[in-house]
Amino acid sequence: MRTGRTKYIIEEEDSFEKIYIILLLHQSHMASIIHDNNHVNNQDEEKKLKIVLVVEETKLRIANYCHFRFNSPSYNIGSKTRCRKLFKNGYIQLNNELVEASRIPKIGDIISIDLDSINSFDMKNCTIYDRKIDVLYEDEHLAVVNKPAGLITNGNFRCTLQNCLSSNLKESNEKTKCMPKPMHRLDLMTGGVVLIGKTRNACMHLGKQFENHTVRKRYKAILIGYLNSDSGTITSDIDGRHAETYYKVVSRTKSLHTDWITTVDLFPKTGRKHQLRIHMARDLGHPIVGDKVHTPENKLKQLYLGKGMFLRALEINFIHPIATNCKMEVKIEIPEPAKFEYYRNMELKRFQKLKQNSQMIKINNIDKM
Repeated sequence: MRTGRTKYIIEEEDSFEKIYIILLLHQSHMASIIHDNNHVNNQDEEKKLKIVLVVEETKLRIANYCHFRFNSPSYNIGSKTRCRKLFKNGYIQLNNELVEASRIPKIGDIISIDLDSINSFDMKNCTIYDRKIDVLYEDEHLAVVNKPAGLITNGNFRCTLQNCLSSNLKESNEKTKCMPKPMHRLDLMTGGVVLIGKTRNACMHLGKQFENHTVRKRYKAILIGYLNSDSGTITSDIDGRHAETYYKVVSRTKSLHTDWITTVDLFPKTGRKHQLRIHMARDLGHPIVGDKVHTPENKLKQLYLGKGMFLRALEINFIHPIATNCKMEVKIEIPEPAKFEYYRNMELKRFQKLKQNSQMIKINNIDKM
């Protein structure tokens, strides 16, 4: 193995064939994958999936080191607190020994992660939040759901979308089934389509699509003001990281409160936190209606308060991770919420009524002269 790289070995038996996947992860976090299918396993050998990590120089405690190394969509071991629990239960070992999560590993140490046992642990200890969620599509490998606005996607909370999934989705019959996992996040106040992985294989393949930016998503938003350009691409950084959004104007509507409002389709190429909200407010100068965080103070009074934020994830396109003979593109789309059309109509009616009243007052003043 070449120096200056981290080596992962993921061993999995699928249809009685052991597949070795070697990831050479550069310090720049660019990775290449090499598949070797020349190792055939005995049919009676127990199926297993584990990850072996060769440690580089680090000053981090081993739980934090694992959290740092496995934080991509395709291999995400969870929070630091979760990593400490996994060490405590013996699902992560150092040099084939149980160690404290506070141990600092040395160069060349071997960290082994038993993903099958972790999956069983998750299924036994999962938190269930019993709330009805609309399921837009589901099969044995994945699902697409409609996240309500105001519900956290995931995290160390009880009331999250992830904790709703077990009671709303069917359990997979695949050998590599796992706890249903959101493959991406939506902001707290943003609702819409969310892609869910139901097996380890599906999570891995879908995660790679997100990493490679091949998953296409479409949002709809209503902006404050009149957006002059009909379409364009924003490529300004967010928190020092590249962020890219393509926008296209759908309609422009007169408004009593903001003079104009503009409805747009948004297509994020990257997935930075609050990316669409920041790009609209900071770069275009047209905040999303209802966005209290990124709207300048001089425009706060123009917000349509009480109806949430007018941003919704309406469409997602991806390649199904389990395709038989050819790539199968999946497209899931939902209509915009009724409140969008209601708000546009109400703003136009208010503007027209004000204009009509102004004309009546002008006529009365002329008659009095």
